Amino acid sequence: MNILKAVVQGQVESKRTLKPSQITLDPAMQQRVAIDEGVVKDYAKAWLAGEDLSLRDKMLVAYLTDMGVYVGIDVWHRHLGWVEAFDDKPREYTVVECTRREAILLSMKQNPGHGLRRTNADMRKAVETMLNDPEWQTWSNIEIAKACRVSDVFVGKVRREMGLQRDTVTAVRNGKEVTINTKNIGAATGNTNRAIEKVEKTPKKEEKTGPGPLTEEVYAEGVEVVVAEHTRTIGA
Repeated sequence: MNILKAVVQGQVESKRTLKPSQITLDPAMQQRVAIDEGVVKDYAKAWLAGEDLSLRDKMLVAYLTDMGVYVGIDVWHRHLGWVEAFDDKPREYTVVECTRREAILLSMKQNPGHGLRRTNADMRKAVETMLNDPEWQTWSNIEIAKACRVSDVFVGKVRREMGLQRDTVTAVRNGKEVTINTKNIGAATGNTNRAIEKVEKTPKKEEKTGPGPLTEEVYAEGVEVVVAEHTRTIGA
């Protein structure tokens, strides 16, 4: 089952009460450029004032079936605010079970227009993460745009700036997956990338591999999380 579709439809979610120290803040799941300490403090005050910040948007955590750990997906600022307010006091989270690679893909879709809005740099970071992946970079601009909740024009711009132009794309014709040579498509008008998008309608199936090995040491009993200049230790 496509993990993004399953989560959107609420088919694989459950509610679990966890201690903050049980949740690892894996930088690979953070698609923002940096943590905003001011927002963390504001959220801490809101928690202390009795406001439930999970009512507006669920506190999404992934249980990695290939690692046996919980990682934060759509929780970072609210989670850190909770820790600042209540330390390791347990609370309820929305949990989805998936692999680490699926969790990274799922993190691309978070924070599009609620809470702390994404900056252009945040959106670019998500797109660059996908374009730097050997498999995901073969997806069409349209499919990457859907995954990151940005425009396909934005994806195309970032792709060009990264020098990742494509000579072939994968599409489906008469129910069969075919490879189309796009090298000369749109050459007459100089609008090759937009012409390519016309034949890019079906993404390749996601392989549950990569992105690179992750050692167990990362999830040792005291996890040090460093995001930009923000450093916080969570654990015993």
